[in-house]
Amino acid sequence: MGRLVVMNTFLPTGEEKKSPAFAAWRTFAKRSPVFPISTIVAKGCATDLPKAVTAGYDAPFPNRASKAGARAWPAMVPMAPTDPVAQPMRDARAGLAEWTKPVRLIYAPGDPILGRTYRFFQKLFPHAGEPVFIDNASHFLQEDQGETAAREINAFISSTK
Repeated sequence: MGRLVVMNTFLPTGEEKKSPAFAAWRTFAKRSPVFPISTIVAKGCATDLPKAVTAGYDAPFPNRASKAGARAWPAMVPMAPTDPVAQPMRDARAGLAEWTKPVRLIYAPGDPILGRTYRFFQKLFPHAGEPVFIDNASHFLQEDQGETAAREINAFISSTK
């Protein structure tokens, strides 16, 4: 790989304070008797999703059993440094800290879960420069402002920096 785009993500190790939005999501995934995938995605967006898009999110999850992985994922995010996934996350951080090729950070400041995690990546990749902030977007930046994000990524790929 010659370049890296980091977009609305994080590498938690269990040492960070979690956002209230993530805590609510984790509790919902664990306890809710229903798990409507398209509704969950839609609530993570700043814009209204077309019916075809929400149908696309629901299609792979026709029943409770098919949603088991999606439901379990929030519980896999390390909440303490001793959680099973914490060490692989620390290892990923260490490996990425050696990345010297171009990096572009693209973030939605309106994301209540990950909107500020760009600061971590600025420290991890000091050569990345200032993040690109895309407004009118939330957690699912690719759904809210997919065309804008794609333009930014394409411009980054075609740049010489």
